[in-house]
Amino acid sequence: MSLPKQAIFQAEFAVLNAQIRSIIFNTDASKKLVNFWSSFLGVAIAQESDSFVWLESGTSCVRLGFQIVSDSEVSSDALHFDVEVSDKDMALEQIESLGGNLIEKHAINFVVADPQGNKFCIYSH
Repeated sequence: MSLPKQAIFQAEFAVLNAQIRSIIFNTDASKKLVNFWSSFLGVAIAQESDSFVWLESGTSCVRLGFQIVSDSEVSSDALHFDVEVSDKDMALEQIESLGGNLIEKHAINFVVADPQGNKFCIYSH
């Protein structure tokens, strides 16, 4: 008995160990969104810079981050996932084979999109 093609494909890429690690909101510099989620979840700000704010993760293994962007960018791609993978290049190959595509390559991550154009980032440690 042979395995279905989908099962073979899934097994081939299982070594990527892809896991959602962060959910990133685009927000303006007012930090209204940061304060909302911090208060609602009962967690403090863990890190802060000119371009990012990270909340403490609390008991969750998924962190909330807030990317400070211009007002015109706030509604554009207002939310995206960061997915940790063991190998960015292999993950990109899988994403493209599933109908997704590469948007931008950066030193620390790749911005990619699923088949409907929803953007997310992949990175490895």
